[in-house]
Amino acid sequence: MPTIVFDGILNINKPSGITTMDVVRNVKRITNQRKVGHAGTLDPFASGVVPICLGRATKMIEYLFDTSKKYRAVIHFGVETDTYDSTGKIIREIDFHDDFKKSDIHQVLKSFVGNIKQVPPMYSALKYNGKRLYDLARAGVQIDRDPRLVTVYNIEIIDWKSPYLTLDVECGRGFYMRSLAYDLGSIMKCGGSLKSLIRLKGGGFSIEDAISLEVLSEHNKNDLWLKFLHKIDFAIMHFPIIYLEPKDEQELKNKGAITFLGNLSSNSYSVENIYRLYSQNESLLGIASYSKKLKKWVLDRAFW
Repeated sequence: MPTIVFDGILNINKPSGITTMDVVRNVKRITNQRKVGHAGTLDPFASGVVPICLGRATKMIEYLFDTSKKYRAVIHFGVETDTYDSTGKIIREIDFHDDFKKSDIHQVLKSFVGNIKQVPPMYSALKYNGKRLYDLARAGVQIDRDPRLVTVYNIEIIDWKSPYLTLDVECGRGFYMRSLAYDLGSIMKCGGSLKSLIRLKGGGFSIEDAISLEVLSEHNKNDLWLKFLHKIDFAIMHFPIIYLEPKDEQELKNKGAITFLGNLSSNSYSVENIYRLYSQNESLLGIASYSKKLKKWVLDRAFW
């Protein structure tokens, strides 16, 4: 009997101690689905929200990546490690006066908010000449990394009990919480590393609604796990919507053409927006955007 394919997104609360790919493998086994992918790697020692996409929802992964994320981080002042976190080898311990005022830390944190440049850690999945940085780091090779432009929307101090600083950080794609711990420790002249990390939000999902792998497994009989499956378009509900007339829907399916957008008022349909396209019966058809290079509207994703 062929496997029934289900399309949708699971909001999984990844436990610490396993990789994100371990989560994917577990979901595949529990749900008996083959096409499964994740929308945002978490380091093994970290926990929290990991959106897992099934079936056609895997086409949504890049849009989930582009959403803001929120983390709760505990930074350990006075300790530096080679990985910038608690799993690494301690390379420096610094005696420091624990008389930092919360207001002093808050003032320094202001420099990390906005569009900033951040140097990624050596222990990262970024590539240099085709090799992962973490593989080079494990081989004892250090590479000068160029700073990358990243966005931090907000940083809030949750608790300060020396030597541990607890922060909530809302940021965009490509931001490394481990680098924040290291950089903050450097500026404070006391050193720092990431003690623990929880992703509170990501891909439009929050940890309050996330389910554990254990709960998912407990509902694997008779496909009871489907009650946890979110619709494909959950990830793009913030995109404006366009309902297609039957003739435009047919043209879209036959040619992939979306000439109908060119006939619509630019006051209503901006070339700066990404649109989700639906049929008159509420079925998701695709995602469209304007290509400035091609100077026309293009179909980014199809869902029929």
